[in-house]
Amino acid sequence: MEALGAVSAIISVTQLTGKVISIIYDYQRGARHASKQINAVKRELQQLRDVLERLEDLASDDENQSAGAIAGPLKACKVELQRLESVLTPEKGRSSKLGQALKWPLKEKDVKECLDILAGQRSVLQLALTADQREKIVNWLNAPDPSSNHNKACQARQPKTGLWLLNSSEYEKWKTETDRILWLHGIPGCGKTILSSTVIEDLANLRRNRPKSLLLYYYFDFNDTQKQGVDMILRSMVSQIVWQQERVSTSLSGLYERYDRGGRQPARELLLTTLRDNLRGCAETFVVLDALDECTELQSLLDVIAMISGWQIPGLHWVCTSRRERQIVEAFDQLHVIETSIQNEKVDADIGLLVDNELEHDTQLRQWSTEVKSEIKIALAKGSQGMFRWAVCQMDALKNCLKSAKLRQALRTLPRTLDETYEQILGNVKEGHLEDVLKMLRWLIYAKRPLTLGELAEAVAISVDDTPIFDPENRLRHPVDALHLCSTLVSLTRVDVRGRVQDNPVHCVVSLAHYSVQEYLLSNYDVGKNGTSLSFEQSIAQRYNTKACLTYLLHLGRVLAGEQHLSSNATRREYPLYNYTAECWFHPTMTLDGITESLMEEFFLNETAFTIWTRWCDFDSSFFRHVRKMYGHTEETPAPMHYTKATFAASFYGFAGLVEKLVNHVDSIDMRVGPFGTALSAAARRGHTSALRVLLEHGAKADVEFEYPSSYHNALQAAVYGGHVECIRLLIAAGSCVNQKWGRPSFDSCWADHTPLSVAAMLGHTDVLHVLIEEGADVNAIHDCTCMPLLEAAHKGHAKIVQVLVKNGANVNDIGYSSSSRRCSTALLTAVRRGDFQVAKILIENGADVNLKIPDDEDTTLFHTHLLAAVQKGHREIVQLLLANGADVKFKGEHGNARETALHNGRDDIAALLPSSD
Repeated sequence: MEALGAVSAIISVTQLTGKVISIIYDYQRGARHASKQINAVKRELQQLRDVLERLEDLASDDENQSAGAIAGPLKACKVELQRLESVLTPEKGRSSKLGQALKWPLKEKDVKECLDILAGQRSVLQLALTADQREKIVNWLNAPDPSSNHNKACQARQPKTGLWLLNSSEYEKWKTETDRILWLHGIPGCGKTILSSTVIEDLANLRRNRPKSLLLYYYFDFNDTQKQGVDMILRSMVSQIVWQQERVSTSLSGLYERYDRGGRQPARELLLTTLRDNLRGCAETFVVLDALDECTELQSLLDVIAMISGWQIPGLHWVCTSRRERQIVEAFDQLHVIETSIQNEKVDADIGLLVDNELEHDTQLRQWSTEVKSEIKIALAKGSQGMFRWAVCQMDALKNCLKSAKLRQALRTLPRTLDETYEQILGNVKEGHLEDVLKMLRWLIYAKRPLTLGELAEAVAISVDDTPIFDPENRLRHPVDALHLCSTLVSLTRVDVRGRVQDNPVHCVVSLAHYSVQEYLLSNYDVGKNGTSLSFEQSIAQRYNTKACLTYLLHLGRVLAGEQHLSSNATRREYPLYNYTAECWFHPTMTLDGITESLMEEFFLNETAFTIWTRWCDFDSSFFRHVRKMYGHTEETPAPMHYTKATFAASFYGFAGLVEKLVNHVDSIDMRVGPFGTALSAAARRGHTSALRVLLEHGAKADVEFEYPSSYHNALQAAVYGGHVECIRLLIAAGSCVNQKWGRPSFDSCWADHTPLSVAAMLGHTDVLHVLIEEGADVNAIHDCTCMPLLEAAHKGHAKIVQVLVKNGANVNDIGYSSSSRRCSTALLTAVRRGDFQVAKILIENGADVNLKIPDDEDTTLFHTHLLAAVQKGHREIVQLLLANGADVKFKGEHGNARETALHNGRDDIAALLPSSD
């Protein structure tokens, strides 16, 4: 079933449901018997209608996946509703005389059968609704998945370790007390993350017997920039709630709707509000946060924890792990915290279990005699001092000892700390490979995304000192050699960069083995220290990575020059770092030196290297394929000249100096390249003011228009869409028309015929709106035939935008069609239908006529009022607002006056607010 057909079917069943509810109300008023049966059928029909109304919104989405799944249940509902309508509709002559009660025609058996059928189909429809909502909301939030960290920690956990915590009185007390934080703290390497995984598994088992409880967990991860910020943990927690709830809550679906059904990203404040509402609706919630100290926004995180704790939500339990840092201590002193140190004899016992397991199962260590094994156990128990990480590193080093004398010497000279351990590991690197190891470790620290083993090994062959070069002769013999060289400083996870399980280690993600490794390197290695020429300082290292990526891409440009067909798959196989370099060479905050600028210029001028990169970016090919598929175009779009494409890309990334050098080589500065149109519109969309100035100074036309397939009509539209005020001012000063309408859109029909002001109103760009009005934008400009900016702002729920528009002369009573909803409406009627009390209040305070009659979209003999719409939607607060401002309760719509309409729709609570028709 296509989306349009699904919507039509849902509307048909919804209308039929309402009709049967109306008939049942006649029986409820007149029948003297069977009131329980009547109420049961009415409740079921009202619940069915609620599900259908929510399904209608989802089914109208072209990406909806459940249209086929709901066809059968809709048909079954329709058949049963038609049967009910036929049975319940009084025949002529059977209708009651004045004062005579109607007789309920259904027997108890018939009612049960009817309820079973409708409830069963409603359940299927509800499942489809929930599945669709879940998928859309989770995809929109795009939160990092903490389960990969959890699975890795579980794999590293030794059997029977951590039981000391699970069996402790502190842990048992924490599970029974509300709003308590169990804080597990300890030194680096003491096994906090492993202990977190133990707690999570225990709580997961507990939750199986408590289905109404929630378990939310998160691992902050120094190896993954996506798992270091506060917004990402909030997104992850909300996403986990979505998956664990039986049904998607109203607050979650409301958040999604508020942000244009996933068209915009949610603010942190609203994520917190949504989190609060959902936690309050849950009987019990367990939250486990691992490695707070690895969060790059630690103070913000502590503030969020304090805020959530201040909500005093019953049944909320926290577990947090971290080092015992002063900032965390001071924050937790203000909260209800149970402290537990992960440094005690029980932790030492767990380390003993780890050592025993290795001595029993490792192919090298298990060959030693019982006497030697005992010596190993004693030495490691004495030296570990509560550090799992230290013990793991020592056991790995002992595996290299092939003689008992050598092993005993190693046991006598064990390093005392993790820093000494890492120094020893690097000191034992094979001669001539220390620089390679440090280079790989630096890549792992500053990589923009996780690296695979194949990518990391390939990076060794890049040198960017005086003469940047990629030398295939400097490749490692095999990527696995990188693991052997780096020893226990790195670890391999059996998944690729997309989180898919991998058996081939070359495609698996490799990372630093522990946070303490990164700390050691950043503290101890810089230019001149320890005989290395490498620097681990952030800006230098990031600049190195950019130069390395460009060097690699330029090498590809040289070796593949002249080939007629560049195969991306073949290139990826032969050059495993291709994906990463193409994806990650650019850093938005990077500082440029002379070598970097020279490499960038060479890269943008090298047609083959640039083409290889744009193939990864798909600046044009995938875009044009998409457009041809949409519009049925089969002719090939001529490829723009290389310099034009290069200028476009430089403008897109904001390289003003490079734009200055390239722009003189282009055939046409105003040639359209890709979805952003021209180089000027690309700079405008991305907010690159300097690049925009360069293009305008070299003759780029501010008012040039683009036909489809372009996402924007002109550069001003692109700047407005991006919300870039300074770019907007520059373009208007250069001749862009502030009231020019958008032409035919490429992807989204709701943008057709828009003005810059209407786009700003739809997107909620308040600052942009002020600038456009200052520059003379018409606040009442009609676009898309009969739609105004105020109507669009009301439909999107942008209260601040509505306030600005009405204060600047927007006509609050104009009737038009919203390009989003495609319904005849006023701004107030739109707000009423959405249940937006704040916007409705603003409009009424600024002169909106609460009794204005709006014609029906299809039946010109019917009219709507704001009160009837509020009653039909069941928005109690808005009904009260309208009544307080003089709404006419007597005007009759399709189902009678306001009270009769409320009763017809089963809104008894609303009917109680309204006077009877007497």
